[in-house]
Amino acid sequence: MTESGGGIVPASRAAVSRQCNSPSCPVMLIGFQEQANLGLGYLAATLRRAGHAVQVFDFEADREQILGAATALDPILIGFSLIFQFYVDRFGALMGYLREHGVTCHFTMGGHFPSLSYEHTLRLIPELDSVVRFEGETTLLEMVDRLGSGEEWRTVAGIAYRDGDRVTTTALRPLVADLDSLPYPERDACRGNTTILGRRAVPMLASRGCIRTCSFCSIHVFYRVAPGKVVRTRKPRRVVE
Repeated sequence: MTESGGGIVPASRAAVSRQCNSPSCPVMLIGFQEQANLGLGYLAATLRRAGHAVQVFDFEADREQILGAATALDPILIGFSLIFQFYVDRFGALMGYLREHGVTCHFTMGGHFPSLSYEHTLRLIPELDSVVRFEGETTLLEMVDRLGSGEEWRTVAGIAYRDGDRVTTTALRPLVADLDSLPYPERDACRGNTTILGRRAVPMLASRGCIRTCSFCSIHVFYRVAPGKVVRTRKPRRVVE
């Protein structure tokens, strides 16, 4: 599906395609780690289960540290997890910094705002090569596999990208039908402990989607645009595990 993207700004420096010489491709994921970013943790766990080498970084880490890690890792792709729309400019500034200092791999971004406003996101951040829309585990894994093997990535379902002065979207990927098919999220990069009422707490995700349709919330829109069952849960025994 192709949509008009009037005024789309082309990337300041196009990503350089390269292949992995082994089934394991290096990947970097960057997002907020305060109170744990389990969405990023699910992506990391999915990629690692498939054999890819993944490093997860806190978005609020020193950008020189992130640059040094990206230079050393030489990833096939860097994925950015945007939780809060308010920070889109800061994410764009980080990408610009990485591009200016020689990081030429594929940049992609996911989250509620990029998924629903992908055209606006690509306009705001010209350094981006693509947007992964809605639930990203399968989409990101397929993207990494294709980039690593030198195959065409623009036909991966569930993404948006620039095509000249337009933005093109591929077919929406259905929501994950069986949450128990996903590995448990990685928590290695989580920053600090969460304390509630004086007790240490660990965030968990036992379900996805919401049965409500509150007018002020983007959650129900996020889960109703993509095809598939809106509310899904893990089996109780898997939650206990």
